[in-house]
Amino acid sequence: MLTREKYQNLLAKRGANYLSEKLHTKVSIEHVSLSFFNQFNFQGVYIEDDRHDTLAYVGNLQVKTSELLTNYWNNSRPVIHDFTLENVYVRMNRDNDSVWNYDFIANAFDAPSKTKTTSSAIDQQHTSSPEIDIKKITCHTIRVSMNDGWRGEDMNFTFDALSLTANEIDLLKKRIALNQIFIDGAKIAVKEYNGNKPKDLSPDDSSSWGTPFNPDNYLLTLQSLRLSGSSFLYQDGRPHSTPGLFDENNIDISGLSIDLGTTTIVSDTLFSTINKLTATERSGIDIKKMNAYVKLSQRQASLDQLNLSTNYSSIGDHYEMNYRSFHDFNDYINKVNMKASLKNSSISTIDIGYFANIMNRYPIAVNVAGEVDGTVATISGKNISLESLHTRFQGDATITGLPDIDNTLFDITSIDATTSGNDLNALIPQTKTSGIAWNKLSTIVYKGSYEGMVSNFYTKGTLNTNLGNAAIDINMDFKPDQPTYQGHLETTSFDLGQFIKQNQLGKIGLNGKIDGSGFDLDHLNAKVDALVSSIGFEGKTYSALTINGVVAKKKFDGIFISKDPGLEMNFNGIVDLSGSIPMYDFNARFIRFDFQKAGLTKDAIIGSGYVSLNFKGSTIDDITGDASFKNLVVSKDNKTISLDDALLESIQLPNEKILRL
Repeated sequence: MLTREKYQNLLAKRGANYLSEKLHTKVSIEHVSLSFFNQFNFQGVYIEDDRHDTLAYVGNLQVKTSELLTNYWNNSRPVIHDFTLENVYVRMNRDNDSVWNYDFIANAFDAPSKTKTTSSAIDQQHTSSPEIDIKKITCHTIRVSMNDGWRGEDMNFTFDALSLTANEIDLLKKRIALNQIFIDGAKIAVKEYNGNKPKDLSPDDSSSWGTPFNPDNYLLTLQSLRLSGSSFLYQDGRPHSTPGLFDENNIDISGLSIDLGTTTIVSDTLFSTINKLTATERSGIDIKKMNAYVKLSQRQASLDQLNLSTNYSSIGDHYEMNYRSFHDFNDYINKVNMKASLKNSSISTIDIGYFANIMNRYPIAVNVAGEVDGTVATISGKNISLESLHTRFQGDATITGLPDIDNTLFDITSIDATTSGNDLNALIPQTKTSGIAWNKLSTIVYKGSYEGMVSNFYTKGTLNTNLGNAAIDINMDFKPDQPTYQGHLETTSFDLGQFIKQNQLGKIGLNGKIDGSGFDLDHLNAKVDALVSSIGFEGKTYSALTINGVVAKKKFDGIFISKDPGLEMNFNGIVDLSGSIPMYDFNARFIRFDFQKAGLTKDAIIGSGYVSLNFKGSTIDDITGDASFKNLVVSKDNKTISLDDALLESIQLPNEKILRL
């Protein structure tokens, strides 16, 4: 036995010396052990490239086969029972030119053929030659690097252990049946940069982008694949990635573990079962749990019966992506169409924030259900159900413009929503404004539609709240310091005073048009054309009012008609309470004026007549101007005083004041 190995090693060394002379570089083999014809063992195989750097090193290579001589005589297929590789290092590279460091091997043995073999003869020889069947492959500590400075791409692959067992590998029948693949400690790193190859300025040829990746139609089946303790790195150039934000030019995945069940490849489509998948990306996004049935092709990737858990989200149960080719993922937002059937899902904006950090402004989690279809840029949803905080929403929606939430357009129909003022401010911070007491709205139920952006929109529907009810058909813009609005509004006993923080106002019943800005009296500037069925003011309630005019900063200019039993009148003019001294310039007909209800007298006094006022002041001592009264009638305790015509003038001179009646 020792003598046989001695001669085997002697022959191996001579063969290595021959190769060294032929290749003009170093080739060596430490030890060889061959057991003809079913066992081969090579140890310490070393090959240098033509620059005297390491090209390849194999610490141990063992092959256990069936009886090759018997296979040959019986024209049967040889079987490799066990193929083992240990401590392997392969280094391929090219730097400043297009020549690989292993090209010299092919060049050394490149000699013109003395005989000419027809292609039909080659095909016949190939088909008649027995194929090799491999049953088991075992690898330990493998490192392969392919650094391509010419193209600008470095790829490095290492793994601690690999084990593969197979039932059948028949390349002639294009059939591969594997039992199990186990890989531990795999590390894959791909780095791209500007290489030395001149740039090709011609347009990309995309004609083959959608071709099958399995053009020969091999049938592959795999019962089990397990990957543990692995990582993947991809870098394009020298990226300066923002911590906590996903960067497609700097993808760094660690803690990668995968457990696949039955996997098959039919034509260009892969089918598999993910029993387990965990991974952590550099940005912080963490796949804690994932299982699903997988379908992957050049045109579609789908996950059925999906169960995915990340840092703050959980998603189920169907998700798929459709695309023209894998190149569409370079423009995922616009070109990859997504379809999802969401059930029992919870999505956190914190997880979305890893891809669109603008979402970090809205740290909320939303329970989601419904059907979704579209790209990130234009996506639609049917029977969407959302639930967050104390807010619930159901409806159909089309959303255009994500991930830029501030400029995203929403078209939402069939809305059935329940929320509160505090929830609304938390979910849509743009609604916050000092002029509205959102905290007073403990319950908001809305049914209708919504069109526009989060801060500038048109909505139509019915609103039921703890402060009262309303029907709205209005455009709202919360972008300016003072929000603007335009549309139709109808309310029923809505507590306007609490809503806009004005204590002198009470509940209002309104049906009319409004066009203006601001909510508090100091900034209010609105044109109103409305019928007011009732309104509370300073503790008193007035009804049957018609308002057509402009209300701006405690100033009214327009027509006011009241059919309230305590104040039946027609008004046309200006009342200005914006300054320190009130100003009045109006004509009014008082059909019935209840002085007691107006708070002017303690006794029941009723008046009527025509009044024309043009003066300023708040008391008899400081008023200036004139007041004209005609056909005045004042009644008290069945006593009536009539006055056909009266003129009151108040004139302020430098040293005196004149009152003239």
